[in-house]
Amino acid sequence: MKDAARREVIVANLIRDAVSLGKELLEERQTQNDLLATKTEVDSIRMRLPNWLLRKEVREKGSG
Repeated sequence: MKDAARREVIVANLIRDAVSLGKELLEERQTQNDLLATKTEVDSIRMRLPNWLLRKEVREKGSG
């Protein structure tokens, strides 16, 4: 009987850990999706900027 109870505890702990890891992976995936969406948004804005402004941005980065 002790072995069965011990196995139950072990299985319960494994399930809890698996659920916790699953939640962490979902949060990480959401963060990656948010970052990708932000990058896409920035790229979209850059595409609409005039060329002279983009050249100025490159110069400022290079002189920094």
